[in-house]
Amino acid sequence: MCKSIKISFIIIFCLAIAVLAFFVAFKTTDVAFAEGNGYYYLKQATQSKTAVSSNMEFKNADGTSLFKIPETYYVKIEEINSDSISVSYMGLAGTIKKVEGLTPVTTTAISNVAITENNAYPVIELKPTGDQIAYTNMNDVETSVDSNIVKVYFMGEAMDGANIYVKFVTDDNSFYGYANKSIFESFSISSNQEVIDAINNANASPMSKATNTNNSKALRVILIIGLIIPAIVIALLIFIPRKSEQYDKARMHGKKTSFIDYDKTRSPEQDPNNAQAPQGYIQPNQPQYPAQNYNQPQNNGYYPPQQPGQPYYPPQNNGYYPPQQPQQPYYPPQGPQYPYQQQGYYPPQDNNGYPPYDDGNNGQY
Repeated sequence: MCKSIKISFIIIFCLAIAVLAFFVAFKTTDVAFAEGNGYYYLKQATQSKTAVSSNMEFKNADGTSLFKIPETYYVKIEEINSDSISVSYMGLAGTIKKVEGLTPVTTTAISNVAITENNAYPVIELKPTGDQIAYTNMNDVETSVDSNIVKVYFMGEAMDGANIYVKFVTDDNSFYGYANKSIFESFSISSNQEVIDAINNANASPMSKATNTNNSKALRVILIIGLIIPAIVIALLIFIPRKSEQYDKARMHGKKTSFIDYDKTRSPEQDPNNAQAPQGYIQPNQPQYPAQNYNQPQNNGYYPPQQPGQPYYPPQNNGYYPPQQPQQPYYPPQGPQYPYQQQGYYPPQDNNGYPPYDDGNNGQY
């Protein structure tokens, strides 16, 4: 793979990771819903463990205001109409007025966990002072219920300020109505549990601050960097060749390298113990080179070096002294040289070796 293709792969890979990191880091949970299916949060002016009634009025189907939803809680948006918004609150269907900039959300305002029916509404159980609870149901009919068979949960303060709307829960079902505050023990409207937890955490660690991680720009930048840097490192490890690969490719193409890898096994050309014989000469146990007459030195300087008593290969018919035969012991030069000048050097030998030398004259000259 050529260098330009590798670089293109690296660039594409890094860009893909960057785009993914951008969408992950800047993903917002405040999603607008044309047909509802989200929750609307009633913000608190000043963070407190005690909530007060908000300005958001919960109305019945004909638009009559029933009660005010307490701060720090949510109302579920079912459908956004032209003049109102259909909602449900603690299971009771109704409407709220349209709010400028209203954006349904699916996660809580502080802890960013998914909003469900279990964490959207207040869980404030009221204690009746008598055995019977007198109340008015949603059809404006006055009635009562045995306080021993129901649990009563606070929903919100009625518009008149004297009554409260409550949810009655039995083992079999639930129903709604409003009653006077005085028939219940005194109570306070606690804020949503996530607000209480945030205040407790802040008090336990004064330096810490409850932040919305989706809105923290610094955290987003750190997240992007944390994804891009490992991506670049992985790309480099995958696509950039190692030195050993560069070395092999340089040798393959006959290029000189500017370094020597001492940890790399040497090739036969680099290893003096594995040196190749010159062209035209025979190396032991190697295919025979083209026959040539070599003027080889006589001082045991044959190539490769030969040891006394070892077979010499191949035969040399080039006038060396003494003549050598295939696979026969080689006898190194013996000193001293002949005592007398010999004619016709080298004469044939009839003693199969040297010394002594016999020229047929019984040593007489």
